[in-house]
Amino acid sequence: MPQFFINTISEDGTCTIEGDDYYHLVKVRRVKKGDFVSLRDSEGSLYKGHITDITETKILVDIVRIRDNNKNNIDVTLCISILKGKKFDLVLQKAVEVGVRRIVPVVSERTIPVIGDSEEKKIDRWQKIASEASKQSMREFPPVVEAPVSFHETVSLFRDSHRIIAHTDVNCMDLKVCLRNAEKEKSIAVLVGPEGGFSDKEVREAVNEGWHACNFGFTAMRSETAAIVLPALIIYEWSGIDENNGKQQRDGFL
Repeated sequence: MPQFFINTISEDGTCTIEGDDYYHLVKVRRVKKGDFVSLRDSEGSLYKGHITDITETKILVDIVRIRDNNKNNIDVTLCISILKGKKFDLVLQKAVEVGVRRIVPVVSERTIPVIGDSEEKKIDRWQKIASEASKQSMREFPPVVEAPVSFHETVSLFRDSHRIIAHTDVNCMDLKVCLRNAEKEKSIAVLVGPEGGFSDKEVREAVNEGWHACNFGFTAMRSETAAIVLPALIIYEWSGIDENNGKQQRDGFL
């Protein structure tokens, strides 16, 4: 069963589940009094709860156990040009699953306008997709989906992070070289283009703003694939590194 996010735990060690999560648990999961659920608070702590009662509007839960969870210690922001159809929904879901903490939709030169819902409705729907994915994949925090921003604005952001823009030019730096030669940061921003890629002008602007233009070095990927694979590779390469002995550690265990 996926985890569910809660706001607060009472001093007596109880909490309530309401709203959409209540509906999902009661109407979809068909939980009953006596069942156990996994819960996550706003600090990222993971709990196991015992359902003590189910009313018409909420579920009452007793916290019975607190469990430390392996956490990705790299703060990854994915800046992704808005894609057509369901491709962007797929990116949101899978990027959250691999460990991205924030997603910034970008309107670049070759972004194809998306006709349909208002921007507010789009953001709400995108956030819901990300939140559901974070529950299913047991993430410590529900990732944030920002409002769409222009390419020009995007490249001026994240100056305190290591910044990479994905580029198809084989003459630019290989991703593996970029990651292994850079000083490991706690935060990193990744910028991936639309179906038609970034224009040369956009890449030059990003590089002038301090972004590192990198290619995968081994294959050409669709935008939706690159937006999933690139963050996963970065997290794999940089996450959980003990700088004292070079070994990967998770929660104190080798």
